[in-house]
Amino acid sequence: MAETLKMEGGLMKNESLILNLICVVLALIFVALVAWTFISAGSVGSFLTIDNLFITTVFLLLALVFLVNPLMTLFESGKLPIPFLHRTAKDSAGAASLPPASSAGRIAAPATTAPGAIKSASERSALPPARKTPRTVPPDVEKMLAQMKEPEEKNSQ
Repeated sequence: MAETLKMEGGLMKNESLILNLICVVLALIFVALVAWTFISAGSVGSFLTIDNLFITTVFLLLALVFLVNPLMTLFESGKLPIPFLHRTAKDSAGAASLPPASSAGRIAAPATTAPGAIKSASERSALPPARKTPRTVPPDVEKMLAQMKEPEEKNSQ
């Protein structure tokens, strides 16, 4: 069983790698088409037509769409740095300035040192206390519940 899970994990990693490579290749093809559109125009004046600008915009947006998945994969694995993220004194020793990713692939909220900030994980995940008294049911809802509780014979006649 453990070998099967190990094998499936390896297959998933290979599938992810292949799909990311396909996405990068398609994005490069669209960027190459933008370059070809610019080169085939001949000059900047003839490139600045509505048709060429539209085609360029569409191709660049398609390239961006195909690059989102590989970029997110790199970001989640910690291999893609965020350009304008400020490093603190603790991070100057070479530690990453990103908070650790959770098992679902989402980034955990960074711990802050501001006064009144929530610091422990139990405080972050704590739910508000349950109500001590039950909520009152509105009259129209009570009427609907009473109608649903009536016997089927009355509704079928």
